[in-house]
Amino acid sequence: MIFREPAGLNRINEFVLGLVGFPDEGIFGRGGPWFAGDSLGPVLLLDEGVNPAGVVYEALTCDVSGAGIPDSDLYKPGFNATRQSLDADGVRVGGGQTDQTDLRSFLASSLKHFDGYLVRRGTQISHGR
Repeated sequence: MIFREPAGLNRINEFVLGLVGFPDEGIFGRGGPWFAGDSLGPVLLLDEGVNPAGVVYEALTCDVSGAGIPDSDLYKPGFNATRQSLDADGVRVGGGQTDQTDLRSFLASSLKHFDGYLVRRGTQISHGR
């Protein structure tokens, strides 16, 4: 794997942003996926990185490079609380992945960088830290 650290990132040295690699600086500030219609809006990719809750969300919900889990199977209050907590602490991550990996390994690697976890809450998956 090749990791590249964006400017201003000082808390996390190795983290995978997505399965397709780290984006060019020209798209910093674009919106990343989040629960449709949620008041928090999209997860923004800024020059100092991205909120890692967005990386976990995308890995779980993307039907191309992730698990393809529908939003309705995720516990939204847990994901929102984790995202807000990471925002409050200024946690941002960046990097790229060049090798194929299974979803379980990707999530385990991603979550360990901010003491995150996934847990079953009834029939839904919740996210916390």
